[in-house]
Amino acid sequence: MDWINRLKQFFIDLKSYGVERVIPTPVWEGWSGTGEVEYSCDGCIAYKSATYATCTPAQELKYFYPWMPFGMRKNGGNFQRDGQGHPDAYNCGASLADFGAPTFTGFNGWTNFFNLFREILKAAKDVNVNMEIGEFDLENELQVSATLVQARYVYDNKRAVDVLGSLRNIAFEEGYSRDIVTLSTPWDRPLRSDTSYCTGAYGLPAILDTPASLNEAIAGHSFGNEDYGGNFVDGLGCNGNVDNGIQLPATPEWGQLKTRDIHLGVCAGGDGNGNAGNDGYSCGTIQDCILDAPTDLTCTRFHAVPVATAAFNALKQFMDVYSHTKLRIGEAPMGQRCADQTPDFARHTVDGLRASTMRLSGYMPNLFVNAWHLVSDYEYCGTSPALLTPYNPFAP
Repeated sequence: MDWINRLKQFFIDLKSYGVERVIPTPVWEGWSGTGEVEYSCDGCIAYKSATYATCTPAQELKYFYPWMPFGMRKNGGNFQRDGQGHPDAYNCGASLADFGAPTFTGFNGWTNFFNLFREILKAAKDVNVNMEIGEFDLENELQVSATLVQARYVYDNKRAVDVLGSLRNIAFEEGYSRDIVTLSTPWDRPLRSDTSYCTGAYGLPAILDTPASLNEAIAGHSFGNEDYGGNFVDGLGCNGNVDNGIQLPATPEWGQLKTRDIHLGVCAGGDGNGNAGNDGYSCGTIQDCILDAPTDLTCTRFHAVPVATAAFNALKQFMDVYSHTKLRIGEAPMGQRCADQTPDFARHTVDGLRASTMRLSGYMPNLFVNAWHLVSDYEYCGTSPALLTPYNPFAP
């Protein structure tokens, strides 16, 4: 396996630059989120296809990639998860398991991925490498409530494979803690920084409906198909329920899963006036401040610190319910325009934490906040990759 030796050399190169810890994250279907899968070159990645009906009576061409637990359908020029938006997509979404092995020779279900995971762990432990695997994020920003078929990354009901439990057991067999296998999820951004932060569908602040749905799914409880009765405030679903949700066949192994990564951007998601942003990365209230007063840090602080405080107050309530959970908060500050990209964005996160109920709670030992800022903005400021500069809140 030449790629194994190359992976080892990659780890060795990282260590030569002082990197001692890595977090492998598979890219299954795009970077993150519930949007379409943007494979710009139709056919350059090997796939199989078949025409049949799944979640709807229509006969449609479905595309299958060997590493994915569900099929895709064409939506314009991009691929979309089959069953996306359907209330029973977890059960009715297309799967390679719908066909016999002769039809899809070489498409080996989860076996190849499990082998890949094992080889990565072995490579890191090689005596000539000795790279620490901090965690293994099974899927970046998993959103099982918004896209029910993604729950197959946790338990593949079409193949009856406990994906999450299997990975945790492999980690243990290779000498790692089972808890290196984690799942990340985003929070639900409000459209305004001064929103009322209503209660969502899981008895917690609505900004945490997505993380709560993942926890409930792993616990074997009802999740998804949230019904808010049309009650939305600043883009957040309020006073909802999951009476029409689905359940996974949870296993005892999942009950030991403790760590969650929550990607928390201390900003609003729209234009600051209750309207949706013009792109998926908009942090509207901060953006408005930058456009209106690009040198006024007081303006950005006015919006960002209250959002961060409310977010950490909500996370404290999250811990009250899921007290066994350890939280890693990533992507903490998110300034999304070129002007005024300063360490103040990271400082706002820390100031929000200090002002929150979380700060004086007993949960602080279980909370890790990765505060950083973007030196340049890859979305708007040219083609160069974004550089991440570590931020020390005690010596800014």
